[in-house]
Amino acid sequence: MSKTVSKANTKGTKNKNPKSRKPKATSQSVKSSSKKKVNKKKSFITELIENVEYGAKLVGEKTSEIATETFEKVKQGASEAIDTSSQVVTDLYSSASDYADQFKDKIEMKKLNNQREELVSNLGAYFYKNYKIDKVTFSKFSKTSEFTSLIKKIQRLDKEIIELGRDLSK
Repeated sequence: MSKTVSKANTKGTKNKNPKSRKPKATSQSVKSSSKKKVNKKKSFITELIENVEYGAKLVGEKTSEIATETFEKVKQGASEAIDTSSQVVTDLYSSASDYADQFKDKIEMKKLNNQREELVSNLGAYFYKNYKIDKVTFSKFSKTSEFTSLIKKIQRLDKEIIELGRDLSK
């Protein structure tokens, strides 16, 4: 009998210590444990997706704000560039007009001088031909209409050159 008592006592001691006992896994408890793990993973993934969506939304909003600010700065810069270039073109046109007027007078002066030199050359050729070649005296050919016409044209050009010179001096 002592053997049975000792076995019973042994069994009794094992049952009395709940920490040493392992619960038996039933199919229902395994399913429940798996569902909890799956639910934890689903909630983690769901939370992760929500966080990513929120982050993307913030990035999208910031990107839109940054793009708008950048566009406004580019637009303002372009407007300023147009205004500046427009002013430069106006200034250049005005300066070119001023220089054209100034050089126009100088061109006009050159034109008058060229005409004068041509007339003086014609007068010299006329004088040389009549005096040297034809042996006509100065008193005779100086009274001809061709001679007097050349002299009057030269005098008229001299007056124009003087007037233009005065205008350029101002």
